[in-house]
Amino acid sequence: MAKFKYKRRGADNVKRRMNQSATNRDGFISDDVNMYKVKDGDNLLRILPPTFDNLNGTEAEHYGLDVFVHYDVGTDGSSFLCLEQNYGEPCPICQARLEAEAEGNKELADKLKARKRVLMYIIDRDNEDAGPLVWSAPWTVDKDLSMRSFDKRSGDIFYPDDPEEGYDIEFARTGKGRNTKYEGVQLARRATPLHDDEDQMDDWLEKIEDTPLNGLLIKPQPEHMERIFNAGMGMANPAKEEEEEERPSRRRRRDEEAQEEKPSRRRRSEEDETPEEEPATHGEPQESGEPKDLDDLEYNDVQEMDRDELESLISEGDLDVPDYEELEDDELAAEICAELGLKKPRKRNNAVRDKLRSMRED
Repeated sequence: MAKFKYKRRGADNVKRRMNQSATNRDGFISDDVNMYKVKDGDNLLRILPPTFDNLNGTEAEHYGLDVFVHYDVGTDGSSFLCLEQNYGEPCPICQARLEAEAEGNKELADKLKARKRVLMYIIDRDNEDAGPLVWSAPWTVDKDLSMRSFDKRSGDIFYPDDPEEGYDIEFARTGKGRNTKYEGVQLARRATPLHDDEDQMDDWLEKIEDTPLNGLLIKPQPEHMERIFNAGMGMANPAKEEEEEERPSRRRRRDEEAQEEKPSRRRRSEEDETPEEEPATHGEPQESGEPKDLDDLEYNDVQEMDRDELESLISEGDLDVPDYEELEDDELAAEICAELGLKKPRKRNNAVRDKLRSMRED
């Protein structure tokens, strides 16, 4: 009998398992990519030069790759690259958005809108051993940085991504959720090389040449996007949906009765502007003035929480949501729902459904 030989796992394999999720949701960037997580407070980065092609096939001139992403699609909160805005191809989610707008459903239309991000390779000056990381930056940060890279009076341009004579950038992140701000975006006062060790600099540049940003993206198939979207819209058993619409759930009836008796504690606080009325424990949804257990939570309860409530729910419920600080509010809510096994309520949307079916038939 041959002697068993143990094969050790590599660091990349361990890292992927460390960041695994309980969900099976789709993403728009390969799972094995090392992403940069913006830190609360000060961040000091060095942007690397472009080594990629734009999605239209042209050679990139800017260090950032613009992408448009549909977030929180389907019951697991998947993220898809927009086929229309990124590739000029028919996009089922964009078509559903047009139908929602035609029906006057502004809330759904806004949720289905593709959001712009700017992908770039960076070096975290506080953790250079991590090597090149991909940062999915808000487009507003890229705009601020571009403004500070151009001297309007002299016409001089400062190139932060120049490996030989570039500039480190710094900024501070404050706030949470919709109140998140990237403040003090600025260039270093003097130009410096990417690294004092030329061998190390060459190694970093070689890595990003071997793995260009456009090659890390996952272009979705429209049929798959449609299937995930339909699952979130609720395409099964119309008879049961009609029955549910005609007969309110026990919890909804209880909520309505409580609402008739008195406004919620949060509403009273907003109207009276009295801090004493705020719940003692943030993150626990209030029902008739009493905190709710995790077992009583429903999908919409989580979706309606603010950032503080979502983060408190993670802490108090001991939920496994890796790197939740870097997630947008809707992404964080989707992760929590997936961790708790909460599914998006099924709703009938015949116009959107019929349109998607007609697209499939065409």
